[in-house]
Amino acid sequence: MEIIKGAKTRPFINETDDDLLVIISMKDDPKSSNLAFTEFYHRYSKFMFGMACKVAAKLPNFVEIRDAVFQNTLISIYKYCSSFDTKGETEPEIVKRKIQGWLVKITKNELLTLLRGVEHVKNPEESNNEPFTNIENEDEDNSISYNEQIIEDSFKLLSPKEQHIFKTYWLYYEAGKGSQARNLPPDIMDDLTKQYGTTPENIRQIISRSKKKVFEYLKKNYNNNRK
Repeated sequence: MEIIKGAKTRPFINETDDDLLVIISMKDDPKSSNLAFTEFYHRYSKFMFGMACKVAAKLPNFVEIRDAVFQNTLISIYKYCSSFDTKGETEPEIVKRKIQGWLVKITKNELLTLLRGVEHVKNPEESNNEPFTNIENEDEDNSISYNEQIIEDSFKLLSPKEQHIFKTYWLYYEAGKGSQARNLPPDIMDDLTKQYGTTPENIRQIISRSKKKVFEYLKKNYNNNRK
């Protein structure tokens, strides 16, 4: 899989978004598959990168996590493009929204994979292809801002165990949803309890203590007038 940069023509420019995914899935024709993937990337790269920024925004090492999530999302799109289903919908704008929803799910899954510490495994068939060294976001500022550094520093108050549990908590946080620690999906709570040999109630207590530590630090040090 590769992004074909600098192409003089875009042979699949007139294809619909969902047809591009079909063409990408045709791995027996790598040239067409790569060209279709390049067109899909052209249309959705800003959306995907924006989602990677959004899901990683509150985490330490923001830039590294953002870039890893973005690149792994691209890999998953290439590998699992055939799983997208329009469910009979043909209206372009509705299909676009469905694709965006599909991309959001992939992005969140890739972040969860990183937070669980599971290495992203590539398909051996892709091992001879140059990975994403040629993907660039030239307009993106990769520097860490003052307030991003403060957020990173706040997480240093937590142990590795507390950091992992608290990051998972933030992944599923939604404003206005009540007690977030109690709203963690059951399978995620099960994963945490099994990994650390503890109970759901103890996981909730760890989240509560970690939240207090981080928020007290941010309250003292976070400056809304600096970026």
